[in-house]
Amino acid sequence: MADETGASEVEATNFAWLDEHVELDLTQNGRAEASGDVGGAPIAGETSERASELANDHWRERAVIWRERAIAAELVAKLLQRSVDDLRANLEDLRREAKAVAAAQQLEEVSHGTGLELSPWRRFARDMYDKYLR
Repeated sequence: MADETGASEVEATNFAWLDEHVELDLTQNGRAEASGDVGGAPIAGETSERASELANDHWRERAVIWRERAIAAELVAKLLQRSVDDLRANLEDLRREAKAVAAAQQLEEVSHGTGLELSPWRRFARDMYDKYLR
């Protein structure tokens, strides 16, 4: 029965004061005195030296990890660029060799088509020309 009378008292309480304009200063520490003055030092920004040291250490470690990852990514990019450069050089060499082989085959077809055999000196001159001047 005590609960029923307590509930009826809450229902009968006048809550007109809730309708009044209430100012909240959320930039302060949230502690207020009965007179409405905010008292004491702010608690939101308060941390112990150990907590701030741990937080600083945490972010310092994260920065070191990010720096190491950046250096590793740079190294990988350089290695990949060297590999691409080597592949381009190999491709250019293969193209040059293919052109030389095609030119040699064309000369042989021409010489076989006429029935003329190239002398060893002419073959040597042709090979040197293909090797160094093309």
